[in-house]
Amino acid sequence: MMQGHVNVEVDQIYPQNTILIDLDKGQTQLLKNGLYAFDATNSTVRVFDGKASVYPGADLQANIKPIEVKGGRQLTLNGEPLKPIGFNKDQATADPLYKWSSLRSQYLGQANLSLAEQYAGYGYPGFYPGWYWAGGPFGYTWLPGDGLFWSPFGYGFYSPFYIRGGGFIYGGRGFYRGGYAVHGNGFHGASVGGGGFHGGGGGGGHR
Repeated sequence: MMQGHVNVEVDQIYPQNTILIDLDKGQTQLLKNGLYAFDATNSTVRVFDGKASVYPGADLQANIKPIEVKGGRQLTLNGEPLKPIGFNKDQATADPLYKWSSLRSQYLGQANLSLAEQYAGYGYPGFYPGWYWAGGPFGYTWLPGDGLFWSPFGYGFYSPFYIRGGGFIYGGRGFYRGGYAVHGNGFHGASVGGGGFHGGGGGGGHR
């Protein structure tokens, strides 16, 4: 990541997954479910919720000791000392990218519930977990293979198997449980400008 801002939401991560974010002055490994923000201009790593290990330096080596950054803290790689500090969450959540991401998450949650109920009613013919086209203003949304998982903002993503088995739908036909959302919205995926992707796990490792 050379410039701009990005928000990354991790909704599910396993020990086998390695999620790395490169900045000009360091590399960050995302360790837990949560919401993370990155500012390439200032080389800042911000953790709204979750935990990350930050490896400082443009020329990373295997013996570099990471700096742990937990929820509610941020680390700026420009300057000294390299120490996580708190940040103003109210100010951070007023950011336009954050607000846009929040609204997008609301659409994804609404679309998920609608599709999950449809597939549950059909008895799951041909259903596999993945991204499904929801139509209208929603675009694609995620249908998990089983159960129910929550984004850091408190939006539920339901599996058709969960609904078919009589799983509880929080808030009636709603989907908001009351997680980290500040403006009544949430975020699912990662966004750079006007794009986005579902946060997940990938291969690789710290270089």
